[in-house]
Parts: sequence; structure tokens; C-alpha cells
Amino acid sequence: MIRLAHWPCQWCGCLHDRHTIYGNAELRGLCLGASERYTPLLSGRALSFKQPWLHYMLHLPRPHTKTVENRKRPTNPMWGEALWWHASQRPSRRYFDAARAYARDVAQVPPELLEDYDTFCAHPERFGSVQGLGVLEQPNAPRRSDFLWIMAGQFHMRARVAAALPESVPCKGSLGVWRVPDEVLVQLRAAVGGEQC
Repeated sequence: MIRLAHWPCQWCGCLHDRHTIYGNAELRGLCLGASERYTPLLSGRALSFKQPWLHYMLHLPRPHTKTVENRKRPTNPMWGEALWWHASQRPSRRYFDAARAYARDVAQVPPELLEDYDTFCAHPERFGSVQGLGVLEQPNAPRRSDFLWIMAGQFHMRARVAAALPESVPCKGSLGVWRVPDEVLVQLRAAVGGEQC
């Protein structure tokens, strides 16, 4: 947890004397003083992602970070709202290998940054748990880095803000945007250990 002085909040645009950064320094100021629309700590809403895609969004270093979420069906994740990001259950080897090949061959991620299936699955905490938090938006004007991750024929959403939690929190997910159980939300609030601006 890192604090910065006088850094404008990326979510609500406000300027406080101090903001708190969680997990990933790219978050640059999660404003807990903002309205419920901007903070998952109050709303408790979440969206599930398949692995290894979520891992690529939260843990690949720039400029290789996955910046776009692709879906076969349109999803309304409440554009601009902060959501907890949940990793679904372990994928099949075939699905994982296809995702890894896409990251390597299309998104041009160096192979040394991409774990193989057995190595990745040796970490059970990467599945069936809340891994991070972030904001998704419609990519009306994709950035150059987005194009490598946009899949043809699918609906896509840009990750405007993404941050990994210090530790994952086990939780059963659901389809669409879903509400985190109260007992899990208590653990998530403790995991980020934030204070209000």
C-alpha cells in the first residue's frame, strides 16, 4: 500500500491531500471518498473473468499488459464503475494453451513472461477467487496498445484501471455482474486495508 500526495483520482477526478494505491501502482489513487459508483468497497459488485486472461490483465508488465476484455456476448459491466475482478475455475489445458498462444503470437508477449499450463495451475489461489479490482469502459477510441488484444468478431471492453490485490480472496463467482457475499466483502476490505480520503 503506497500513498501519494495531491494526485487526482482517476475515477472521480477529485483532488485530495492523500490517496491510497492498492496492489498495482498503476491504480494511482483509489478514492474511497468517492460515491458508490466509483468504489467496489461500498458497492460489493464483481465480474468474473477466465484465466489466464485475468492474470494477463493484472500481472503482465507494461507494455505487454492485456488492456482489453473480449466476450462472445455483449456484457454490461456498468461502464465506468469500479468492480471486484474475480477469476473463474481452472480452464482446460486446451483453452489455456490457446490463450497463451494468442498472447505470444498475436499480442506479442515475450514467451518468458508466459507460464505453461502446469506451472500456472500449480497456484490454486489463481482460481475461484477475487484477484483484483478495476474499471471497464467501451473502447470507443482504442489506444495503440489495445489493438493487439482486440479479437475479431467479439465484443470488447477496455480496462481503464486495473489493480491486483495483495492476496486473492476465495469466492464463488456467477454470470454477469454479481454481488459479493457479505462475508467475502469483509475479507476484501481487510485485504486492501484502505482508509477514506
